[in-house]
Amino acid sequence: MKTKFWILMVMMISIIFSTAITLAEFFPDEKEIQLLEGENEILIPEQVSPFYVGDLIKSYPEILMVTYFEFEEEKGYVNAFGGIGEDFIIYPNQKYNITIGKNMGVKLR
Repeated sequence: MKTKFWILMVMMISIIFSTAITLAEFFPDEKEIQLLEGENEILIPEQVSPFYVGDLIKSYPEILMVTYFEFEEEKGYVNAFGGIGEDFIIYPNQKYNITIGKNMGVKLR
């Protein structure tokens, strides 16, 4: 009787773990945002961890410029000469303007 119980418990735990792994594949950690050529105003999803704009531009050199407003003052970072401007942190639930030269997708973590 005890042997059947333990076999059943091991099977149920295996099913739970395999289901969790399968579901994790359907919900990836990265969020992809589709950007169109020109200026795009985007709201960074709340699931994304903060990151530096310089790291974003290193990953996507097609990005020409990223700007945002802070206390009614526009601040930005331009992808030229290794980066012009302050290498600011991009936070979730904030709006940013991203200017690009061609349509592309950007994956955020």
